[in-house]
Amino acid sequence: MKERRDDCFLAVKIGGRTKVEAEDRLKRSLEALHTSHIEIAELPINAFEFPTVMAPNGAYEAFERAKDDGVIDFIGITSHDVNFLIDVVPTKSFSNLIAPFNFVASTGREKLLSLAAEFNMGVIAMKTLGKGGLSNVSQALRYVWNQDIDTAIVGMNKKTEVEQNFATAEDLHPLTEEDKQSLQQRAAEIIKANRLSSSGAVI
Repeated sequence: MKERRDDCFLAVKIGGRTKVEAEDRLKRSLEALHTSHIEIAELPINAFEFPTVMAPNGAYEAFERAKDDGVIDFIGITSHDVNFLIDVVPTKSFSNLIAPFNFVASTGREKLLSLAAEFNMGVIAMKTLGKGGLSNVSQALRYVWNQDIDTAIVGMNKKTEVEQNFATAEDLHPLTEEDKQSLQQRAAEIIKANRLSSSGAVI
């Protein structure tokens, strides 16, 4: 990262529930990445932890201080709980959100995307391929990339996967009616087989 820092826009997941914990984890992240600056600090959190994080001396206070000091530019939030994120968006506390989103894990996403657009909040989709559980890669990625999102996290382990994903992005076009019907049928089969986890992964 030290040699390529100017070529990258860093969105880093940084945990911690208290101010002290968040400060320590931010410091360790900066050291690990060999940088003094991160564009987006993404806070992983759930509904139960939210009051602690947002309270005085909570993790959010540490990120606000880091933002004032120019160490980070934006504060984001990441969660697997879409309903929780729907409640968080109107607080205007975060610049962007990361949520699981694929053609199987789609419940509540329309409302979330609409709210994010209303409050000018960036959206990053994760689990776009169900954490490797979705094999129809081109259709799956086109489903996500044709939604109102800003970018997507697409995990890749092999060079062939990089090439396949790049080819899909380079030739991005809307889903056909046949594609949509195929995805709906496949999603129904996965849900019926109880293969969709609460995290958005397909197992």
